[in-house]
Amino acid sequence: YLDDIDAAWAVLTRLRLRSLAVSAACRIAELVAAKGEPEQAATYARSAQHIDPLSERAGRALAAAFDAAGDRSAARDAISHLGATLAANEIDPSPETRRLADRLGASLP
Repeated sequence: YLDDIDAAWAVLTRLRLRSLAVSAACRIAELVAAKGEPEQAATYARSAQHIDPLSERAGRALAAAFDAAGDRSAARDAISHLGATLAANEIDPSPETRRLADRLGASLP
């Protein structure tokens, strides 16, 4: 959204729209997962993670979708990737993210 404009209002609007898009994609992923469609859930979670790679909610949704689909290895890789991304940005994973990593048998930095 208006990437070529650096005015404060445009930057804030971009951030707000990205936040809304991530929240919406995560919520859809959660709802679709609850319907028992983990592959669809993974698609929405990936979309959210593409918009905001630091979104723990998106990373957890992706890992949970892989786990629900029976791909524990991909779930561990997804949560480990999230942990590495957070660590690279000097962000500590939330307790919820740590719990999911522990449940999946993945280690976080």
